[in-house]
Amino acid sequence: EIRALDINPFSPVGFDSSQMAFLDSFLLCSLFAESDPITAREMGENTDNFDRVVQNGRHPDLCLTVQNNCEPLADVANSILNEMIPFAEMLDSTYQSTEHVDVISALKKQLNNLDDTFSGRIVKSIEKRSDGFFPYALELSQKHKQEFIQNPLPKNRLDHFTEVAVQSHADKTSVEQNDKISFEEFLASYYQ
Repeated sequence: EIRALDINPFSPVGFDSSQMAFLDSFLLCSLFAESDPITAREMGENTDNFDRVVQNGRHPDLCLTVQNNCEPLADVANSILNEMIPFAEMLDSTYQSTEHVDVISALKKQLNNLDDTFSGRIVKSIEKRSDGFFPYALELSQKHKQEFIQNPLPKNRLDHFTEVAVQSHADKTSVEQNDKISFEEFLASYYQ
């Protein structure tokens, strides 16, 4: 399930074409993967694994629990990437590109060198600067702002996005004003 993605702090828009190629391959692979409903044990493993990755994801010896076995995160990730390769190849063949396979190859290399990941690059940059995260984040933000100032959207495109945003806010207000149940009641009925 994909609900939210971490942004790419090195892209002015927070997302780049290689990430899109990865997602295309991942989603296509997921669509065709056999997936039985998970058990309570697997749900517990998934929750614990999520917490481990959030708290210690850059640790090179991090292990995840998979079917009651401890497996190195790099092995689990490599296995998933290997499953994606046929789908990446199919997409590349369809679009006459190598981008889908290339991004998987790059990610496989990152499994062996965490300094090349987004978080690794951030950590290395902060260590070189020695002034902490927030000054670095501000510098990246200012750099991205300059990118948009130097390359503004065409007026017709900006007008379109402004109209869509105004309509979205109006739709949201309408939904909120017409709601007849509380959020808690909505959640209870959603999970039934």
